[in-house]
Amino acid sequence: MYRLENEVTVVIDYAHTADSISHSLETVGSQGAASITHVFGFRGDRDEKKRKDMLEASVHQSDAYILTCDDLNTVPYDQMIETLEMLQSSFGEEHGRIIPDRTLAVEEAIMNSDKGDWVLITGKGHESYQQEFHYPTTSDKETVEYIHSRLKEYEKI
Repeated sequence: MYRLENEVTVVIDYAHTADSISHSLETVGSQGAASITHVFGFRGDRDEKKRKDMLEASVHQSDAYILTCDDLNTVPYDQMIETLEMLQSSFGEEHGRIIPDRTLAVEEAIMNSDKGDWVLITGKGHESYQQEFHYPTTSDKETVEYIHSRLKEYEKI
């Protein structure tokens, strides 16, 4: 758990099922979060049947979600984006959005949060990224720390 300079709290969790996401969101909500943004994705070549339930848990228990790429494995990038778009269309776009680059999705969630808000990043936990993203980081933890260091730079201006 991180408390950032802008007084946003960020939690990184390994949750990757609808039930574990629901419990994580419930826990974050019970801590007095003013608003919860949930960042998560789906792994390629993994159980596709649980994806809709994962998104449904996020839609019902967060204030906003950002769908992003997780590990693609052997699934082509374009195919994963189509999957994200198809899933999102079944719930409507007003509650969330798609940012394929995981590092930019985390940044968006943090930068658009205010004092007292929480960002929950699920799926990867401690694991390293399998592909490269925009920022030179290799895990969600490194990405949060990198963005946090940039927040300090923004405040100096």
